[in-house]
Amino acid sequence: MKIAPQKVVAIEYTLTDAAGKELDSSRGMPPLEYLHGFSNIIPGLERELEGLAVGEEKNVVVQPEHGYGVRDERLIAKVPRDRFDVADVIETGMRFHAQTPEGVRVMTVAAVDPDGITLDGNHELAGQVLHFAVRVVAIREATAEELEHGHPHQEGGCCGGGCGGHGHHHHHDHDHECDGSGDCDGSGECKHGH
Repeated sequence: MKIAPQKVVAIEYTLTDAAGKELDSSRGMPPLEYLHGFSNIIPGLERELEGLAVGEEKNVVVQPEHGYGVRDERLIAKVPRDRFDVADVIETGMRFHAQTPEGVRVMTVAAVDPDGITLDGNHELAGQVLHFAVRVVAIREATAEELEHGHPHQEGGCCGGGCGGHGHHHHHDHDHECDGSGDCDGSGECKHGH
């Protein structure tokens, strides 16, 4: 069996930047599972994995426009401090969900000043050339329910293991303006990942 649309694929990977610095890895965790052809992982990586079989390895270079996008300065905004709960301690690096005209967007606190909080809506890897070392661990047919939902189901039910990511980009997440239910459609987190 080869990687193709509507297959559930499990991969082991290491992600580095252009200088060779490790940014992320599945090492020490279960393989990353995704549903091929459903945008569960970044398009540049998904496209390069198509046609591989279990046991095959591949080094993939993904340009920003096929990864997490190019940096967009329009996604950086300074917000008055009173827009946040006064009891909250706001620190650089924290993340919040904000409702935007394009839907819910994860915003990262870039700076905290007495007169306001600078939020950055760019993904932390936006603008970077990404280098993936990938090994295909498993491929299987997706179930009808997985195809309907658009992602693999893992042990424990929908998103039981975190659909499409190992939690590495989710530190300091706060669901202030999302429903925060943690289900597959509520927070948007299940679709996030590589």
